[in-house]
Amino acid sequence: MAEDEITITSIVPSTVPSPAPVHSSYYDITQNIDALTNTTSLVPASDINVDGVIATILLNLCAFIVMIILYEILLRTVPTIYAGRRMHVRLSRMVSELPSTYIPLAWVRSVLDVPWARVREVCGLDAYFFLRYIRVCKRIMAVSALWGILILWPTFYTGDGDMSGFYRLSMANVLQSHWRLWVPTIFLWLQTLYVVYLLDEELRHYVELRMDFLGRGDKDVDPQQRYSIIVEKIPIELRSDQALFDYFNKLIPGGKVHSASVVMNISELERLVVRRLRVVRRLEKAQAFHRATGKWATHIVGEPRISCLGIECLPFSSLGRSNNMTKIERYEKGDEVFERGERVDSIEYYTRELATMNEKVLQLQQEMTDIASQGNDNTYATDWFGRIVQHAFAAPLDDNDIGSESREKYGSFDATLESKTKVEIDPDMQTELSEIPQRKSLPKARFSLDNPCFSPNMSSKRLVDEDFLDEGNDDRSANLIQPGGKDKHKSIMWRFFGKIGFDFVSAGVTYVNQQLDVVVESVIGRTMASTGFVSFTDLPSVCYAASAPLCHQPEMLQTSLSPEPRDIIWKNIQGNINLVKQREDAANFFLALGAILWSIPLTAIQALATAESLSRVPFMSWLSTSSNLRLTAFINGYLPVVALLTLIMILPIIFEWVAVNYENRKTYSDVQNSILNRYFYYQLANIFITVTAGSIWDSLNDLLYSPYSAFVILGRSLPTVVGYFVSFLATKTLAGLPMVLLRLGPLSKMLFYRLCLRESKLTQRELDEAIYRKEGIMYGWEYPTQLLVVVICFTYACISPVILIFGAIYFQGALIVYQKQLLHVYTATYESGGLMFTSVVDRTLVGLICGQVTFLGYIIIRQGYYQPIFLFPLPFFTWSIMRRFNTMYVKPSTQLSLQRAQEIELENKELGAFMMSELREGAFRQPALTVDPVHPLPYRRDEINIPGLI
Repeated sequence: MAEDEITITSIVPSTVPSPAPVHSSYYDITQNIDALTNTTSLVPASDINVDGVIATILLNLCAFIVMIILYEILLRTVPTIYAGRRMHVRLSRMVSELPSTYIPLAWVRSVLDVPWARVREVCGLDAYFFLRYIRVCKRIMAVSALWGILILWPTFYTGDGDMSGFYRLSMANVLQSHWRLWVPTIFLWLQTLYVVYLLDEELRHYVELRMDFLGRGDKDVDPQQRYSIIVEKIPIELRSDQALFDYFNKLIPGGKVHSASVVMNISELERLVVRRLRVVRRLEKAQAFHRATGKWATHIVGEPRISCLGIECLPFSSLGRSNNMTKIERYEKGDEVFERGERVDSIEYYTRELATMNEKVLQLQQEMTDIASQGNDNTYATDWFGRIVQHAFAAPLDDNDIGSESREKYGSFDATLESKTKVEIDPDMQTELSEIPQRKSLPKARFSLDNPCFSPNMSSKRLVDEDFLDEGNDDRSANLIQPGGKDKHKSIMWRFFGKIGFDFVSAGVTYVNQQLDVVVESVIGRTMASTGFVSFTDLPSVCYAASAPLCHQPEMLQTSLSPEPRDIIWKNIQGNINLVKQREDAANFFLALGAILWSIPLTAIQALATAESLSRVPFMSWLSTSSNLRLTAFINGYLPVVALLTLIMILPIIFEWVAVNYENRKTYSDVQNSILNRYFYYQLANIFITVTAGSIWDSLNDLLYSPYSAFVILGRSLPTVVGYFVSFLATKTLAGLPMVLLRLGPLSKMLFYRLCLRESKLTQRELDEAIYRKEGIMYGWEYPTQLLVVVICFTYACISPVILIFGAIYFQGALIVYQKQLLHVYTATYESGGLMFTSVVDRTLVGLICGQVTFLGYIIIRQGYYQPIFLFPLPFFTWSIMRRFNTMYVKPSTQLSLQRAQEIELENKELGAFMMSELREGAFRQPALTVDPVHPLPYRRDEINIPGLI
């Protein structure tokens, strides 16, 4: 995923060309910056001269040749790793096979010849827009490089400066306050407009294809996904399949609702299903051992096993032992219960265990299904407050603010309104409703259409006020209860304390109590969660339900288009969305604080990753007495780089763990999107700290005293290390991209399997899930890699245009490499319809703003007077474009437009393309509730189960 995160392989320090003295009017701004850079122990990145860059390119070119030769050999010898997509997709999702010639890189032509429409059809929208993004970046860099060579190079070369090397063709060669400063200034405006133009064109294309995806779907996506919505913050009264179905059937009548399912907290069932899967794996392992060796496997009950890279080993007690038990003797034990520590026959033991667990799972599934139909009514945390109020006052506060015990004593508020909430239905409407197809009869839920008032989350707020349902009440506004008006039904003592401010205290305690309900629900867990799915029979109904506010209360019944089932993280789906948002805010705060304090680990790496520090490690003391100066210099120069790269490479792993296990995000696409955003900003922080050798915390403190110092910090540091970043891009192109092709991670696993395991002893499930499993691309890792190159190129586009050439070469190579991988290697594990594309466009504009601010700071140092004024609105203009894109493209792309929905429905009716039989009631039921009884797979796929082994 991040194999191309490679650093510069050769860094040759050279004299950094210092900018000319700054005019006194700007020099005052930079007085405090020197203290910033001198008080830190960080060592800034050193620039590389032309000779150093050439040496780096030649060294990486040698590495490129070696890796490409190795790849061409492995492509033909290990096709399961380098062309394994054909094992997992049907024929319509495949392109023609790679040419079998021995000419190196002969596959490049066949990859580039695949039309974009075919790429979209084969790979899906997620992969399609990833490649489209690389293509638009290549176009930006290539066009900018072309006009930079034609316009900026002559301007800078004839700038009458005395610079050499890269800086002869950079803005540093232009005299201060010279009229030539206008040329890069105008060039930056034009480049910004060109970037906006290209991104606007791509976003228009994105919205069009996104609408088509939401309306027509994808071949590999369950068709019910586009006819379904996900509902969050479901109130307690609606937490059953029947109640949720009835509610939406009343909102959208006419038989448009197909089915509804409320997510359940089934942790016990999920643990049982996981345990059953472990049992069937071990049964298959014992059968494979018997087929490979002819011996019957035995084990000691309760003995632990070791698992490595998805392969579980046989217990040590069974290795090397000969079991002469015959088949008949193995089954003479009957119903005997095995005890822990007893040696048993593995096939017999796990066969009986699997049969028992299949029965338990089936029984528990039935119980959970019954509960899903009826809902449940567990005691909530609110009861403690209701009991206090019950004993404190003679009358209850409100039926919605007390617990179940208080309801039993004082009666139900809803029950007293039953006669008032009866809705008279017009005879004509009654006839129409009678024609609506009804669901099968289910036990009555607490919510009914006769009494639509309910109290979500034990709150006094209701979806439908009872006064609105009072028959014969024409002047409804006269009966509305004003704030404080409900106290008239309460005791004199309560009304007295309410008048002196205790109503405020009561409301505060009630609010805290409601938040405790959320926490209690997340910790203890109610059987029925606050999340559900509703499916409809036509697309316009989906549009209505997903976009229109269902009720006037903002904290309940929030709807959106449903993700596809493969995209859902089912273990997190039952989480309360409020708690997820709170944890997301907390994680963002601490991760932002980590980015601000990123200089601390960098300083520690530079201090500890040295030969002197290693000499203190046991058995490494010889480094302190070593007279080999080259070895010491090598360790001091490259060990910090390796340590820093290791730290950067584990960042996405940390971000993924936070998103899945702490924040409990509900979809894989949302997890990858969070990795993208956080990884991108950490890379920005790493560039800033590495180049400036300053602390972001100190820089923010400095900005409080002098806001203009932001321009100067970037303008003084970044433009002086052009050679460093040129070498960086050359290394990423010549060494990083071949490593993406080589896929060293899967290759290492395959070597481990081949060297340490015998395939004859592996089960078919292990072959499918460990060795030949689907390999999906992780966009949260790959997008930031491209964004890093974009930010670097935007930063130096007008300062030193030579970097644009290397950027264009990189993106051309990246397009070839990733298109080949997506067409022949990676297989999509889910499809979100290009959902991350809008986020990466937004981050691209953020990178463009960073480049504009850097150029503005540099032109201030170059004593441009009117040019900064001309450039000052540019970052704000780009920011406004970001907001415009969000309004015009991002928000509309989250929902299917009603116009497009009607067009697709009419088209489906004319062609007869959609059949009601494609919709299923259990499409969005949790997998543990719908999984069938499990049986062992055959030893190999082309065999049937061996009689007697199961």
